[in-house]
Amino acid sequence: MNDFEIRKCEMFVNVRDFVETHPKIFTQDELTGKWRATFLESLQEVKEQAAIQVSGRSAFREASTAKAAEAETLREILDRLRLTAVALAQEDPGLEDKFRLPASRTNQALLNAARAFSRDAAPLVRSFIDHKMPADFIQTLESQIKAFEAAISNRTASRRTHVVAKVGLSKAIETATEALQHLDAVVVNSSHEDTLFMAGWNNVRRMERAWKSKPAKPRSTATSAAATAQP
Repeated sequence: MNDFEIRKCEMFVNVRDFVETHPKIFTQDELTGKWRATFLESLQEVKEQAAIQVSGRSAFREASTAKAAEAETLREILDRLRLTAVALAQEDPGLEDKFRLPASRTNQALLNAARAFSRDAAPLVRSFIDHKMPADFIQTLESQIKAFEAAISNRTASRRTHVVAKVGLSKAIETATEALQHLDAVVVNSSHEDTLFMAGWNNVRRMERAWKSKPAKPRSTATSAAATAQP
């Protein structure tokens, strides 16, 4: 939620408390009761979507960290294979060209390179093992490829959850705002002579201003010069 949405939701909560404190005004007829119910239901939806959005954002950050860790592990494996291939190329010139790390840092480029490394290393397992690569290095590489793919999928899913919740939140705020506009008209037209009631309504309908710190005033050139001139 951005600052405007937060302040608007705080206003919604204040309105809800006021509405529930004065049930007679907001249930005086079927249509007013309908707008009241729509507002209260939308506010509940706002709260639920906001919670999902926060949870989704946290999950996305966690998934991003996990994906980065899996990518780094995969690059380390590929780098060891590349280094070994360079050594093997002393007897098999050109072999190192099959084991080049991708210039691109994209997920797909890394996956493509990892799959190519796995395929091209298969006929050379004995030579790689002779250079002290683990006997199961291809299986380890394949497992790491799957782990990286899973991390990418988890990150994509958590991002989708966050985005969907953001859309749902906006829609719920919009619906609550529309219902509140109807209630505004009802209150003003039915209670405009009740100054105490109207004061309370206007108070809860007011959105708090965003707090902003005032920028420090720059010192004048004359003051700075005078301060510098003092012994």
